[in-house]
Amino acid sequence: MVALWVILGIIGLILFAYLIITLSVFLHVFHRDDKRVENSLHENDYLTYQPFAETFKAYRNLFDSFNKEIITIKSYDKTKLVGTYIEGEKKNKVVLMFHGYMSKARNDFSSMLDYYKWGTSFILVDQRGHYRSDGKYITFGYKERFDVKCWCKYIVERFGEDVQILLAGVSLGASTIMMASDVGLPKQVVGIAADCGFVSAKQEMKFVIRNAKIPFQGLLFAGINMWAHFLGGFDIDDIKTSGALYNSDIPLLLIHGDEDDFVPYESSVINFESSRAPIKYFETFKSAVHGGSYLEHPHEYVSCVEKFLKEIKFLD
Repeated sequence: MVALWVILGIIGLILFAYLIITLSVFLHVFHRDDKRVENSLHENDYLTYQPFAETFKAYRNLFDSFNKEIITIKSYDKTKLVGTYIEGEKKNKVVLMFHGYMSKARNDFSSMLDYYKWGTSFILVDQRGHYRSDGKYITFGYKERFDVKCWCKYIVERFGEDVQILLAGVSLGASTIMMASDVGLPKQVVGIAADCGFVSAKQEMKFVIRNAKIPFQGLLFAGINMWAHFLGGFDIDDIKTSGALYNSDIPLLLIHGDEDDFVPYESSVINFESSRAPIKYFETFKSAVHGGSYLEHPHEYVSCVEKFLKEIKFLD
C-alpha cells in the first residue's frame, strides 16, 4: 500500500512539473511582454543585425521626422487596436503594415523608406498584444487575421470606396495578413506583400523547439496547446496560412531569405504553392537571415516590390 502511494505521489509530481513547465513556455511565447517589445532590436541586441545599424538608424530618424496621427479602433472582439497614420501624396493608396513577433513597426519597416518615395500613405499597426494595442495574448494570427479585416473596414470608411489597400507584413505580420486573405476582406485590398511568414504556428514552434534540442517535443507541444485552449481561447493547430491562401485570389508577393534560421525558407515555398492567386510572385534573397532580405539586398528588394505593385496597378 505504501508503495502504491509512493508511485501515485511520483506520478503527481511529474504531472505537476509538466503543467508548470508547459504553462511557463506558453506564457513566455504567447503572453504579451511590453518590456521585450520596448527593448526589441535595441542597438546592443541581435548581433545578426549589427552590420545594418546605420540603416536602422536612418529609418528610425526618418520615421521620427514624419507627421503622425495616432489612430484607435475596436476590433471584432472589442479589443482596442492602435495604429500610426502617415499621410503621403496619394491618400487613396494606403499601405497597411503589420510588424513581427515581439516587435513594433518602428523597427520592422526599413523598406518604408522606399514606399514613402512612391507617394503612398501608411497605417502602421500595433498588433494585439504589442506596444499600444490591448490584448493579453498574442495568438499568432488566429485572432489577428480578423483585426486585419477591421483595419481594412476603417480605411474604406475613412478614405472612401475608391481607396486601394496593400497589406504588407514581416514575419508574424506576414503570416497574419496571409491568414486574413480568406476572411472576407473588402474589394479595396488589391495585394499582399508577405516577407518571411510561416506556414503554421505548430510547424514553426516545432522548428524552434527542435533547433533548441529540447526533448519530448510532441509532449511539450501538447501541453502548450492545452494552455492555449484554456487561457487564450485558441487552438495552435488551427493557425495556418496555406489553407487561407488556397481560398484567396488576392495577388500575392512572397519574400524570403534562404538563410532564415527562425522561420524556415521552405515555409514560403509551401505558401507559394498553396496560393491560387492569379498574380503571384516569389522572390528568394541569397544569404539573407530572418527579416533581413531588404537589409542584405535593398535595391533588388525594392525592385521586386515595385514590379509587383505596378502589376497590380497600385503604382502607375
